[in-house]
Amino acid sequence: MGFGDMFFWLIKFKIKYMRRLISFCFMAVLAMNGWAEGYQINLQGARQIGMGHTGTGLNFGASSIHFNPGALGFLSSTTEFSAGGSAIFSNNTFQKSGSGYLHESDNPVGTPFYFYGASRINDRLVAGIGITTPFGNSLVWGDDWDGRYLIQDISLKAIFFQPTVAYQLNEWISVGAGFVLAYGDVELHKALPVQNENGDGQAELTGKTTAFGYNAGIFLQATPEFSLGLSYRSTIDMEMSEGEARFKVPASLSGQFPKTSFNAALPMPGGIQLGAGWQATEKLLIAADLQYVLWSTYEELNFDFEAESVPDSYNVRNFENTLIYRMGGSTQ
Repeated sequence: MGFGDMFFWLIKFKIKYMRRLISFCFMAVLAMNGWAEGYQINLQGARQIGMGHTGTGLNFGASSIHFNPGALGFLSSTTEFSAGGSAIFSNNTFQKSGSGYLHESDNPVGTPFYFYGASRINDRLVAGIGITTPFGNSLVWGDDWDGRYLIQDISLKAIFFQPTVAYQLNEWISVGAGFVLAYGDVELHKALPVQNENGDGQAELTGKTTAFGYNAGIFLQATPEFSLGLSYRSTIDMEMSEGEARFKVPASLSGQFPKTSFNAALPMPGGIQLGAGWQATEKLLIAADLQYVLWSTYEELNFDFEAESVPDSYNVRNFENTLIYRMGGSTQ
């Protein structure tokens, strides 16, 4: 489910005056599983993207709701809003081993988005809400490619709603936490090796679900120039019950493949983030993040169908945790 080579166009706006930044960034990634970020989207803040996807050790206002709730306690204005979106253009290529067969997917444009709003309640307490899309993917391989009996297309969407509060303990340290309500939506098509009047049969699986999690962090403004942050985001298990399964098969097989429901589960992996920010000069800001993503929670992907005549599907995944290093900077 990897995105493949990705190029994105970022559309952003801020409902708070921001000075123009000329950003430079570089990112080094150590991945214990080369495609482990298959359905994770790290496009949840314009300034953080410009800083090489760092943000745990930075105080970037309302967007800290996602990156480190602890930093929200240092909100510099009474009220702040931030919103934006991205367009993701992706493709995947499959090459069959031992042959010249090559097939490329025709994926739709992905449109992750984010919204943050925060307001200072008193000198120490800040409350806010974030709406983000940190997971999702859409792949379209087509109806007739060689792997059609495994997958033809899939659309996975996840929207996180996170009300958050932060409290500034003193002039240099703040803590924060948010409750996450996650909404998930999936649609999947795969061919079946039975023939009807239109060719192969087809299975269509659709479903929606909600789940819960949390995000917490601590932020330390050690000196006016140097800051540290630590945050933890829980894994959210998107457990789907009563998903809907429909089958297009010859009439003679309709009794074996009736419309039925299914149960399945897919984890939205959490992780631990450690970050630092350094205002090296009046105009130069440098940041670094270390992210440990708990992909090992993705052990299997199973589909348990209610109809006994429909065989259940068991798929081993056994993903491994991923360690990611990021660095970035900006200059005015």
